[in-house]
Amino acid sequence: MKKYLLLILFYYAYLISFGQGNIVVYQNNGRNFTLIVNGVAQNIKPTSNIKLININVDILDIEILFENGISAQRTIMSTQGFEITYQIRKNRQTKSPFIYFDKEIPLNQSLTYRNQL
Repeated sequence: MKKYLLLILFYYAYLISFGQGNIVVYQNNGRNFTLIVNGVAQNIKPTSNIKLININVDILDIEILFENGISAQRTIMSTQGFEITYQIRKNRQTKSPFIYFDKEIPLNQSLTYRNQL
């Protein structure tokens, strides 16, 4: 019993040790946008992709604001120890922009580029 309890304790310590996650939001068609997270703009100049690093909040309210005034909103979750990617696409039925979940990968497998925000 002590072995199992010790194993579970180490497992939770391992999960907590990550403590932070990353979020990437991008759009393929090159339209620039401003990302607003919990009411705070994350980029000064509108861009077509943005990467937020070291996010330690589990639930985020994000809003995408395009240069032409169109916006999209969604509540997303940040997972500790993972990089979660979201893509902005047009909804097929309403033709309005929507934020879709794209993929989730462990932080130790994610790539970091010099020019990412």
